[in-house]
Amino acid sequence: MNNEWIKLAQDTIDQNEINDLADWVRQNNQLTKGPLTKQFEKEFAAYIGSQYAVFVNSGSSANLLMYYACLEQGKLKNKKELVGQFGLDAGKPLIAFIGRLVGEKAADLLPEAISQSIYQHNGNANFLILGSGDPELESRLDQMKHQFAGYYNCYIGYNESLSHLIYAGSDFLLMPSRVEPCGLNQMYALRYGTIPMVRNIGGLRDTVTDFGDPEGFGIRFNEASVGDITYSVGRAIDLYNNKPELYNWMRSYMMTIDHSWDSSAQQYIDLYNSLK
Repeated sequence: MNNEWIKLAQDTIDQNEINDLADWVRQNNQLTKGPLTKQFEKEFAAYIGSQYAVFVNSGSSANLLMYYACLEQGKLKNKKELVGQFGLDAGKPLIAFIGRLVGEKAADLLPEAISQSIYQHNGNANFLILGSGDPELESRLDQMKHQFAGYYNCYIGYNESLSHLIYAGSDFLLMPSRVEPCGLNQMYALRYGTIPMVRNIGGLRDTVTDFGDPEGFGIRFNEASVGDITYSVGRAIDLYNNKPELYNWMRSYMMTIDHSWDSSAQQYIDLYNSLK
């Protein structure tokens, strides 16, 4: 295993969490028979959230509190840190939006969608926004912090380290885009075990399967509308509160999905080899 990653883990994980890590390795010893292979490193990295190399290479463990083999424990620690910063409730599902506050991302729907979701679902979810863009929308979202204190908060601007903490600490990531040819945020969310809530369009449709379908691991909705977003928030709340086994399976499964260029390149290689 990467020595730099081990140092990062030692800096950020206490002994109980190291024991959890060892337990997970023992329970999954089909991966560890014989020497630690590249396949093991790959699957292990995916399990604990992957993208650890991004943080290792940054030279700072402060970007994120920890990477854990214990998914539930790790997510909760990040969540507690995040909600502590923004005055939210760690006991409720946390739904985040990260991105440009522009029409293409349907960010103009967020104020009404969040307001309606809080009222219709009796305040049973928290909302957090990180982004910048349209000045009027920035102002409106910032003003809502006072109206919905304890249920909603936002950070207007760009903050990369905060974005990583939001991916790690949130339960759901909302992407109601009107246009999304590819989309990266939903794939970042998958690596952090954060369930994507996406409009059924473009790259979002290609990379996220609704949990109502076989092996589904996300939430999809058809229209970029306040109604569809509010309904999807209700599904997220129900999943979080009433379907814990499915919820935990979805998070574990999505973290093993490989959207890397290594995977894509191998598919091209396999295709070319098949033509020989």
